[in-house]
Amino acid sequence: MRIAIWHNLPSGGGKRALYNHIKALKGHGHYIVGWTTDYASPDYLPLSEIIKEHCKPITKNLQKINKTKSPIRRTIKTINLLKKHCKECVEEIEREGFDLIFANSCGLTYMPYIGLFAKIPVVTYLGEPNRLLYEASEIGNIWELPSFNFTPRGINRLRKDLLTTYSRRIKVGEEIKAAKSCSRILVNSLYSRESIKRAYGINSSVCYLGVDEKLFHIDNDIPKKPFVVGMGSIGKGKNVDMAIHVIAKIPTYQRPQLKWISNGFVPDYFNEITTLAKELKVEFIPLIDINDEKLREVLSEAAVMIYISHLEPFGLAPIEANMCGTFVVGVAEGGIRESIKNQINGFLVNGYQIDEMSKLILPFLTDINYAKQMGQQARAHALKYWNWKQMADNIENELQSIIK
Repeated sequence: MRIAIWHNLPSGGGKRALYNHIKALKGHGHYIVGWTTDYASPDYLPLSEIIKEHCKPITKNLQKINKTKSPIRRTIKTINLLKKHCKECVEEIEREGFDLIFANSCGLTYMPYIGLFAKIPVVTYLGEPNRLLYEASEIGNIWELPSFNFTPRGINRLRKDLLTTYSRRIKVGEEIKAAKSCSRILVNSLYSRESIKRAYGINSSVCYLGVDEKLFHIDNDIPKKPFVVGMGSIGKGKNVDMAIHVIAKIPTYQRPQLKWISNGFVPDYFNEITTLAKELKVEFIPLIDINDEKLREVLSEAAVMIYISHLEPFGLAPIEANMCGTFVVGVAEGGIRESIKNQINGFLVNGYQIDEMSKLILPFLTDINYAKQMGQQARAHALKYWNWKQMADNIENELQSIIK
């Protein structure tokens, strides 16, 4: 197949999934060229190392647009900028005779607009819709409740709310039109499929991810150590504060370090959890933007992983930990219910039960042999169900079926 890639992904699990998809497809002999923006994270798993990639700048124009005071005008200008970019990409792609466009998420709109302009098939791999437009959320619901305050200040707030709400309705409308323009939408879990159905009212196909078992493996030269590892950007959505509370419940003389692997952080939240960790006497060690070798080393050393992200669509991190011989303790919500089988490659807790999670973590810290044994069991499960070959076959079969 001649496959054109489009994405506007920041660093994180979505970019790693795309990177793995491209490596797998290229390994099967397909011709692949990419199109992206300078807004995406070029230094994190750079696709230019494995394929030719065209980068079209939009950041300067975005910076100008972000100075626009009216939320409606700002939204419309951003949408038009991205549509113009996508139209230019499609013109180049179709001139070069590609069979299809394999689009991925956009860091600004989630659902990409490229299907609106393409004559060839467009398959979009989407981790999630723009959840803040559709869900009530513990991490901050942007559809705020109205205030019945009819003072001059309240009237000004009402006017602002009306403008902001209308701009969000524009975003929702454009997102749904873009979704319906795709030949097929692929998602990473049954949970994500349901999210897409609720948001867009259309069907999607589950195309499970996998992990490179050669990159993420058990290194016998790296001994297990009694610390807990967490992974994900340091923001409210990853519930880092909750993880600190879990560790704080472990008796002081047995309390482990909490090492947190992150590709970025929200400054205010970072300061908040750093203060919290000091107050609760938890040694919190952030590991920001580490390379894959260091990532594998930390995942291999950890006695156990804690994973309590808020409604995570799938989550590659627990599977990567499993491949490195590390068991997972997590909350049974979102896509993790599909990737973690209770008592096999992890323990799943029903809700944010801090005491129960602490009790499950403690044996991994006090008995390193137990941690190793459970980690080996987790890797065996991951090798069987979440391996590289299955991921490669999944994505290749989906793309080929569209062309046929």
